[in-house]
Amino acid sequence: MSYEYDAFVSYRHTTGAKDWVRQIFVPELKKWLSNILPTEPSIFLDSESIRASANWKAKLEHAIRRSKCLIAVLNGPYFSSDYCVAEWFSFISREQILGYGQPGTPEGLIVPIRFFDGQHYHESAKAKQFLDMTPWALTGRAFVESAEFLEFQRAVQSLAIQLTDDSIGIISNPPNFQEWPVCFPDASPSVSGMSLPRIR
Repeated sequence: MSYEYDAFVSYRHTTGAKDWVRQIFVPELKKWLSNILPTEPSIFLDSESIRASANWKAKLEHAIRRSKCLIAVLNGPYFSSDYCVAEWFSFISREQILGYGQPGTPEGLIVPIRFFDGQHYHESAKAKQFLDMTPWALTGRAFVESAEFLEFQRAVQSLAIQLTDDSIGIISNPPNFQEWPVCFPDASPSVSGMSLPRIR
């Protein structure tokens, strides 16, 4: 077995992040990755059709295990979603297995993007260095045609370069594939506290 996806994009579906991720961010990220990688980039972006299917959980676990990294689009309600928590802590667990974050090791496998808020993130997210995209957390046509959109494009271009760097890029240099654990919370998390995830 091997990796199937270059990245797994995680976001809260019931918020404004949904349209931004699907219509603005992921298309730009794919565009720049396709200009760098020798093959077409593969990004996992789940949809309602997957979550509505009878075996959505199995599909989600498969995608998490077969993705090289997690791109988490964070906002206030992100950690109130069991799905987002499962996705986040599955990669936190993978980082812990690999010993990432220690001196002399890679920074991690999670790319946290600040879409909005920041005050209500879980402590594990506050401890990470995130890419602030709050100035471009917009979806209207006027934004796409504005000078600010050019700044957004440059930020995504820089992210694509970082992800594919020959020496430190997560996509270009993922850890050797193994049967990575997938974590689901024991109970629905709250902003103030969260049950420890269980591993499957």
